[in-house]
Amino acid sequence: MSESDPVGAEGRWSEIVARNISNEVQITGYTGDGDFRSHAGVSKASEHTILHFKDKRHLENSLKRAVYAANFSSNMFKGSSNANLKNRFALSIKQRCIAEL
Repeated sequence: MSESDPVGAEGRWSEIVARNISNEVQITGYTGDGDFRSHAGVSKASEHTILHFKDKRHLENSLKRAVYAANFSSNMFKGSSNANLKNRFALSIKQRCIAEL
């Protein structure tokens, strides 16, 4: 890979690396930043399904966003600071789940 190669070519380089190591290592799972291109490259090089895991930081952020975007009953967060309460609730769930992980 040269310095002039585009940054967005993760898929191509992931595929090349996966093919190069396929004789020594059987890849069953891939942990990445949530960018599907690099996972797609590894999957393309494999003859079987590759599980895609998010790294801890991206998993935390996705979990918090999902909790914050969830539809809660109107009684769940009362008062003028309901957005703040909802955000704190999402942070709490994120922290508890990551602690369990």
